[in-house]
Amino acid sequence: MNTDDARYLAALNERFYRLHADSFSDTRHAPWQGWIRACDRVVPAVREAIGHVGHGEAFDEVGIAKRGEASDGIERIAYGSSSVVRVLDVACGNLRFERFLAARYPHVPFAFDAVDSCVELARLGSGGFTGGDVRFEERDLIGMLLEDPISPHSCEDAYDLAVCFGFMHHVPGFENRLRLLEAMMRATRPEGFVVATFWQFTNDPARAAKARRDHARLARYLGRPIAFEPGDFLLGWQGDEAAVRYCHEADDEEIDRLVAALGRRMPDTRVVDRFKSDGRTGDLNAYIVLKRA
Repeated sequence: MNTDDARYLAALNERFYRLHADSFSDTRHAPWQGWIRACDRVVPAVREAIGHVGHGEAFDEVGIAKRGEASDGIERIAYGSSSVVRVLDVACGNLRFERFLAARYPHVPFAFDAVDSCVELARLGSGGFTGGDVRFEERDLIGMLLEDPISPHSCEDAYDLAVCFGFMHHVPGFENRLRLLEAMMRATRPEGFVVATFWQFTNDPARAAKARRDHARLARYLGRPIAFEPGDFLLGWQGDEAAVRYCHEADDEEIDRLVAALGRRMPDTRVVDRFKSDGRTGDLNAYIVLKRA
């Protein structure tokens, strides 16, 4: 995708989130089921690599650790110590992943760098958060990808875990999605992990039909012609005729190509897990879990 088209589509999404931050955040409170599988694979390995902390989680009926019960018999480590797990959350939204991680692993000290272009969403999620140190940075992620092919974040080898949930589908163009994955891998230290999701909304037949209707309707009202790529859609929001957001569905074949291309650019990349989870059909997100060897 050419740069002008990518900037135009990114601007559509920026406008959407500015106008609909409240209603969007209202639908984004519950953790994703796929986070459990991904993080239960990653967090113990991170803890082992940077210094072991005792177990002792007590889980409720949906698998989230009960903070009060889990704290019994667990040695808490000061946030300034070398055992802090450093997390980069790319497109953090309303910080619900930070809340999930702190709730599931109450004995693990986290330090979060949460990055997003929508300050309103982050503010909506920041109230009363006590699960670790959070540093929020407002960043135009798409703009940074288009300007800098290496990294949307200034630090390299800095994080134990870098995640990107619910954002890859907003990145226009295969090369830009690859750049984002590469930037996240470079931001992690050796033995660190990257977890990213790709929204595969057409796995739900009802969503697929609505996506096709929305795109046909909304494409007529764009201010300029766009060279859309396979998998690109314009989607509406909650019946608002004026709401429009750009989304791309990366199918399994595209994810294969992304992982292969990333491996050529960064030969120390290892795939440790791939799976599908989430949504009514249980397969609306495709997860990749990568490790930097």
